Amino acid sequence: MFIIYKAEVKNQLNRKNKVVRFDRGGEYYSRYDVSGRCPGPFVNFLKECGIVTQYTMSGISRQNGVTER
Repeated sequence: MFIIYKAEVKNQLNRKNKVVRFDRGGEYYSRYDVSGRCPGPFVNFLKECGIVTQYTMSGISRQNGVTER
């Protein structure tokens, strides 16, 4: 879905996605390894596209509104 959204932003608004903000939910990470939590395929895709990831603390209601926007 994000790939479709990214294409729509580029085609309709002639702009680029620069930042994606989300909590540190399990859908964005793979399993734990020796060094801790590994980035999942979505985070790796964002890195390849040059999109900066910003993380909020999960479970903090003050930051949840920022992530939901």
